[in-house]
Amino acid sequence: MLLILYPNTERQEKFAVSNTGATIGSATDNTIVLSGTGIAEYHAHLQFINGQWFVIDISHRGDVSVDGVTKARLPIQVGSRVFIAGHELLVKSLEKEQENYIQKNIDYNGTGIVHDLTVTKQCPQCGFLSHEASHFCPRCGYSFNVDIPATSSQQRPFQHNESTITPWLALVLSVCGPIVLGIGWLIGGIIGIVYLVRSDNTSRPGRRTAWFAVLFSIVWLAVLGAALAWYSWDYFADIRIVKNEERVENLLRKIAVSEYYIKHAEIFDDDNDGVGEYVSFPRLQSAKYHQFDVNLKKTSLHYGYFFTMKQSGETGFICTAYPRKYENTGKNSFWIDEKGYIYKKDLKGKNFSKPPKLTKKETQPSIFEGISDELAADLEMAAENAFKNGKYEKCKRIIHNVRTKFPKSLAAQRLTKLEKSTDPFIVEFKSKELYQRAEKLIQGKQIDAAIQVLRSIVQNYKSSSLVSASRQKLAKLTEDRAKESLALAEKYVKNKQAEKALNILKDIGKKYPEASSATSLKEYIGACETEVMKILEKKAEKYLKEGENFETEGQYEKAYNTYLTLKNTYGNTQVAKGIDATLGKIRKLMEEREASRLIEELFQLNSDTDSSRITSLLDLLKRGYSRTEIYTKNLDELNNLRKNSRANEYVKAAVQQLSNGTFRSALANFELAVEEDPSIELSMRDELELCYLSLGDAAFENQDYSQALVYYKNYLQLQPKVSKLNVDKLMECYFHTAKLKIQNKDFKGAEQDLIACAQKHSHTSEYNYLYGRVLMNLGHWDVAAEHFAKALFDDNTKNADEGKMYKAYCLYMYAVEEEQILYLTLIQDSDLKKFIKNYEIMFDTTKRKEIPIKAKQPLVKPASGRSFSDLSSDLCKLLDQLSAASERLTGLTKRQKSQKISERDRIRTMFQELINRLKTLRASASADAYRKGKILDQIEKVRKLYYSVYQSLNQTTGNKRNPEKISFISELSDKTKLLRDAKDSFELYTGLEEQRRRNVISILENIIGGMKDTTVSASPLKRDANEIRTLYSSPKQTDLAVETLRDLSEAYAIAPPMFGVMLSEPVTTDETTSKAAGKK
Repeated sequence: MLLILYPNTERQEKFAVSNTGATIGSATDNTIVLSGTGIAEYHAHLQFINGQWFVIDISHRGDVSVDGVTKARLPIQVGSRVFIAGHELLVKSLEKEQENYIQKNIDYNGTGIVHDLTVTKQCPQCGFLSHEASHFCPRCGYSFNVDIPATSSQQRPFQHNESTITPWLALVLSVCGPIVLGIGWLIGGIIGIVYLVRSDNTSRPGRRTAWFAVLFSIVWLAVLGAALAWYSWDYFADIRIVKNEERVENLLRKIAVSEYYIKHAEIFDDDNDGVGEYVSFPRLQSAKYHQFDVNLKKTSLHYGYFFTMKQSGETGFICTAYPRKYENTGKNSFWIDEKGYIYKKDLKGKNFSKPPKLTKKETQPSIFEGISDELAADLEMAAENAFKNGKYEKCKRIIHNVRTKFPKSLAAQRLTKLEKSTDPFIVEFKSKELYQRAEKLIQGKQIDAAIQVLRSIVQNYKSSSLVSASRQKLAKLTEDRAKESLALAEKYVKNKQAEKALNILKDIGKKYPEASSATSLKEYIGACETEVMKILEKKAEKYLKEGENFETEGQYEKAYNTYLTLKNTYGNTQVAKGIDATLGKIRKLMEEREASRLIEELFQLNSDTDSSRITSLLDLLKRGYSRTEIYTKNLDELNNLRKNSRANEYVKAAVQQLSNGTFRSALANFELAVEEDPSIELSMRDELELCYLSLGDAAFENQDYSQALVYYKNYLQLQPKVSKLNVDKLMECYFHTAKLKIQNKDFKGAEQDLIACAQKHSHTSEYNYLYGRVLMNLGHWDVAAEHFAKALFDDNTKNADEGKMYKAYCLYMYAVEEEQILYLTLIQDSDLKKFIKNYEIMFDTTKRKEIPIKAKQPLVKPASGRSFSDLSSDLCKLLDQLSAASERLTGLTKRQKSQKISERDRIRTMFQELINRLKTLRASASADAYRKGKILDQIEKVRKLYYSVYQSLNQTTGNKRNPEKISFISELSDKTKLLRDAKDSFELYTGLEEQRRRNVISILENIIGGMKDTTVSASPLKRDANEIRTLYSSPKQTDLAVETLRDLSEAYAIAPPMFGVMLSEPVTTDETTSKAAGKK
């Protein structure tokens, strides 16, 4: 079958398909390869079935159609137009493939296209062989507008034109730009230009590609040129900005130094107050200081910055600079003041609007630190110029400034001589100036002001030549003024106005001390004072008598006022000397009388009706009369009255609030009333019961169970005759309060509340779960495990897995504690202790430190005496001694009576000792059997507990894949096996040991039963002793005991902490537990 792709277009191509079929798609292994966004890798299939061609849509997209019909499988005929996702195929022929007619050639570009080469014509532009019916070259699009002679398919195969690669290479290099070798754009442009120059007869697509390559090269040239220009501008702008800012900083330093010099050299002092001033730019320029060589008078723009003197005066100056064009002439704005610190900050070209806050990093050293000697030298010259011009005070101030600001400079040392020369001139000049001022004041009749000026000359300028003249003139002026005042005082004395005369005499001593000390006036002033005091004494006596009369009449207020006038007006008289005591006495009498009146009024008031008046009177008494005797005497009664009054006020308010239904406020007032007067509680019992019960019910409804429980408890403390409290509500409050206490880790309080509500909730799972948690945190592991078991957890119960895990944890901790008890019992048993020591059996206690357990005691107290085995060994020795004594007795002759008697006595004593030993052995056997039985029971108990933990953990559903849990269960399994082996071994050991003890006691009983008085045979005794030794020489019991101890020690060493297995770790309140957890 012969197909034409894109028929009657520039891109048309022919394909020959054999009867085996063909595939169409975007994958390269298809027979016909199509490209485009809508083409699947394997889109359609051409099949020849039973003599008929079909096209099948294998992509199932529904975009395969034949002559406008769309189906999954369509037949095709000659002339059919097949559309696959918009790509057109024309069926030209259905003939079978003929080798002489169609030749399959593989294109050198690797397309694998099958062409009909029977009759062809060659493209003059690219050399491609086309069908003679084609109007355009399938490769380059050349139009066959002229007849081209056909060439046979056997003339020559198509040769690939290498020139088509060159424009594409140029385009790739141009597009990649600087990425390729940095100059790829340049190489691509050059190749494109060369291609355009040399390809006059080349194809139009190649020339178009070359033009694009040249265009991209030009674009890259423009971009890189712009980037280079921008970088160069930015680089040189940065250099310019750095230079400008350096120049600005230098100019600011010059301005600050010049301002400093002008200020301390007092170049400008507009108000003539002896304090120099900082100045503006024009005046700074006019000072012509050598450090300032820039003309800021004409313009404030220098080095691309605007300079501004924001402030200048006596206290300081502020000079700022900001760039004319931001990021062109500069970036930072600058600030400097009288302290000499330059501060710069990037304000985006703006000036400082407020003083900057300097940080330690931003603060630069003051500019005055490096030029102190130079500045001091300049100020030294200013001081010398001031001295030459006769401005001595100014010279003195400049010297002081140099000494203060630059104490270590050479100029400060050189100015010492100048300062000594300046002082006399200053003293003389200043005193002369003041003296002239005093004379002007005298001429202007301002005598008091002149006196003050002359007095300052005498006091402050003692080395002046005008001091003596000033002193004489001062004495004369003060004497004249004192005489004038004395004349006025005499006039007041004559008119009996002694008070005014006394004030004048006091003013003479204050204002004119020079005159009052003069001999000529001293006696005159004294005589005048004597006359004045005589008049005052008479007036004082008159006031004293008047006050005494008022006091006698009981008019204490008038007497007090009279005495007070006497003190204030005539306090200097002899009559008024004891008036303070009299005033105190009168004041006390007045307070006692007023306090008595107030207390009498209080006792007449009714506390039920006049409570507000009682309260105000009591406050008045406490505030003003607390020091009186009557107040102190009646203090207890007054306090009781106050309490009763307050209590009644609280009760009234509570009753009113109770009627309004505000129970909380009523209860608060009732409690305050009871606090003031406890006796009220009995009378207000019904009201308190109502408040507590109502508030408790309200809190219960609001689910504030803890507060409701408080109210209910207070209600029950009142012991009502008939309780109206709902017991179920009380139990519910206890239960919920216990929950809150558990959250706050108050487990002891939670235990008490859970006990209180047990009647209602003890059968519930939640109650048993909470009670188990409380007991677990209190360290009561066994009871906690029982409550967790009572909770009846299943998969649907809340906190089921957590509760089961807690149960396992409690059982585990209980097992650990019981194992610790077992360990303590083992190491205190005398027999087992020997085995542990002799066979070096170690019990590893290090891992136990990570498990919080309480200190425990052994099961039984250790034996106070020796062990049964030791007693048996002693028994053998005694039997040996008895056998030897019997042999000695047998060997004695009849003549050796005394020796026989002695041996019989010894045998009798030994026989009695045997009887005593029997009792001791029986007691020791009983005690030893009891201890060993307890140990055996404890081993079994510990084993069962650990096995219960093992079973509990296997039953839990949570954390099944927890590796810590798996490891823990494995260790528990090993521990349980060891404990079972230890129990079996110890059980055999105790049985054999019991049998051995019985045999020893039986042997001893036979020996005692067979002995008659002192008659005993030596050989049976030896035989019995050897039999007892044989019993204890058997290693079977020892091996069993050692095996048991080794198993127990291995089990004891397996003590993994269970914290990692828990869903949430429990918090214990026990002290030992807390310490252990802290160590962990």
